[in-house]
Amino acid sequence: MKRIILMLCWLTPVVASAQINKGVRFQNLGNWAQVLERAKQEHKNIFIDAYTTWCGPCKKMDAEVYSDVEVGEFVNANFIAVKIQMDDTGKDSDYARKWFPDAKYLMNKYHIDAFPTCLFISPDGELLQKDVGYQVPKDFLAILKNAIDTEKSYAGQIRMFKAGKLINQELFSLALKAKENHQDTLAMEMAKEYKKMFIDKSTPVKIIDDRLPHFISEFIDLFSTNDEIIQFMYHKPFLADSMMKIKGFARRVSDYIIDRGIISPEIRKDGKYVTILPAWSEIEEKISKKFDPKTAKRLIINSKVGWYGHIKDWDNIIKYKVEQLDNEGLDTVGLASMGLNNLCYNVMFLHTNDPYALNKAIGYMEVILKNNPQSHAWLDTYANLLYKVGRKQEAIKQELIAIKEGTRAKDENLSLYQDVLRKMQENLPTW
Repeated sequence: MKRIILMLCWLTPVVASAQINKGVRFQNLGNWAQVLERAKQEHKNIFIDAYTTWCGPCKKMDAEVYSDVEVGEFVNANFIAVKIQMDDTGKDSDYARKWFPDAKYLMNKYHIDAFPTCLFISPDGELLQKDVGYQVPKDFLAILKNAIDTEKSYAGQIRMFKAGKLINQELFSLALKAKENHQDTLAMEMAKEYKKMFIDKSTPVKIIDDRLPHFISEFIDLFSTNDEIIQFMYHKPFLADSMMKIKGFARRVSDYIIDRGIISPEIRKDGKYVTILPAWSEIEEKISKKFDPKTAKRLIINSKVGWYGHIKDWDNIIKYKVEQLDNEGLDTVGLASMGLNNLCYNVMFLHTNDPYALNKAIGYMEVILKNNPQSHAWLDTYANLLYKVGRKQEAIKQELIAIKEGTRAKDENLSLYQDVLRKMQENLPTW
């Protein structure tokens, strides 16, 4: 029995050590230069866990992933692993504070803007791979293996692109990844090649799917109205939308490209609006001839709203904004209602005395208040508009409701509503 106890005592430190050392062994190195030096000495790549103290997924990675035996074995065998705190709480350890200058350098160099970010870097500082967010151990292990694969890693894929060895879908994903990594010039080269190899040589019905909008949004400047896929979106927008699973996307794309090609060169120079009145009729005629009169009118109205808005010509801003809404209808979904309220108050109420425009604004407010009759801010807008057209008693009634709802919500603007009510009761302007 004594012999067994002695053996157990001898084994206990070994077992405890094995339990302590399981998982990823992050090294306590003093700065980035030391990490690079250690990586060169040991002929290993570098794994950086860039985290913040407030990040929940970061803590989950610590508890569930970095503690995993299989993950730990792979990282320890192939990487110099370092944890770097990216935020400054004012109550940080000496070790964390010592790393702050290099943390800032790495954040800028590798464009770290979400946490956790896992960076895989060669001893020479080359970005091998970058991944963001929580991953379960199995998926993280796959990421680790990809990071050291000379063909599957981000760096390996770039080398394959430069050697002309990537197939279409790999190039699609890599162009988007390069864009995410802020390597814009490289991303554009890849996107051009993908468009030339695949999009330009295929029919729209073969290539339009729910992934394509992401590519078009990131690289829209590669497209023109001469592209077959853009022509398809222009002529068959509802079909294209259904294939991409985004309502209104096809028209937004074709509108943007028509604007960029025909309207923008006439009303902007070096990205800024020109000060000379644009030849609106001539521009509209150009669009009508190449496309259709309805599209031309709609785009010209949109451009007029922007141009007159730039020079703060309130009468024309209101005129063309009303015309735009009459043509396209009111969008009252989500944030669009807030935008409509802002238009009615900050533009129409404050900057016109035209009864027609003010009554239009009253109508807009009545529409959005049907969906949210308790909105004290919208009720205040509505009341002010009623008061400005001379409907004083209705205005006072609505302002009282705004005060009631604002009181219930404990809104900070309550005193403003009360001041508006006082002015209405005393026949004073509220604008």
